[in-house]
Amino acid sequence: MHLQTKGGPGHPPHEAKDITTAEFNNIFKELMQVLQDRKVEAGLKRTEHFIICIDGATVHNEAHSLLPRGWQLLPHPPHSPECNKPIEHAHGQMDQKMHSWLLEWRDTHGNQNPTPQQCKDKCKDFFTALPASKIAADINSLPDTWRAVVAAGGNYIAPNLS
Repeated sequence: MHLQTKGGPGHPPHEAKDITTAEFNNIFKELMQVLQDRKVEAGLKRTEHFIICIDGATVHNEAHSLLPRGWQLLPHPPHSPECNKPIEHAHGQMDQKMHSWLLEWRDTHGNQNPTPQQCKDKCKDFFTALPASKIAADINSLPDTWRAVVAAGGNYIAPNLS
């Protein structure tokens, strides 16, 4: 799960909105229910459970208490995007491309903003064009990264794993 909680290259500070702990908790509870439903749909056993990886952001402090019985949170150091490479890499690329697209749009449309639907369509185009091999490489590197985080007791790990 990835939630953008602050402004970044494609999100100037005046447009950014910090997510509150209560908002995060509501979204997290909904996600846990969706995962529970998918677990049943996939035919997984009742005794099988998930391990959830989220970073150490303050709004995540109560996440452990919201997990279904038997599920775990994987320790994740704060400010460590290497622990979630597929999302972070795609998000960073999308931020850059959307920022460029928005500047071009404003230049050609008299400083007007595109509609929300146009933005959604542009995001969809971006994600559709992502090379599956790059996503697979990021995913395949995660077990080694997570093992290093666990070995470090959830503390920051060397950036050479990213």
